[in-house]
Amino acid sequence: MKKRTLLIRVVRSSILLVAIIAGAIYGIDQWQARNLVSSQVEGAELQHTHYGKGPGVFCGEVSGINGLGIRTPFTRFVLDGAVLTVAPLTFHQDEIDAFEKLWKVQCEQ
Repeated sequence: MKKRTLLIRVVRSSILLVAIIAGAIYGIDQWQARNLVSSQVEGAELQHTHYGKGPGVFCGEVSGINGLGIRTPFTRFVLDGAVLTVAPLTFHQDEIDAFEKLWKVQCEQ
């Protein structure tokens, strides 16, 4: 009976340890992704962030400070590894279409 109780405690402790480690890894990954975006966008504020479909893909919306010191509106971004792609603020339909395709492939849930 004592061996069984000990075994149950060891199994429960192991499961708890795995859950804690998994949560820590998730938090570290998200922190690293947010830091990478913040390092490339001045005064970055993020919202609606989530992991994308591929490994190392992080998606969401970012707002930053432009060259005139004015905060920009939130716009979607895709971070794939170390490559940050922000939705273009342009009238060039080919650039808009390219980003929309990237968003659909990498980020749509």
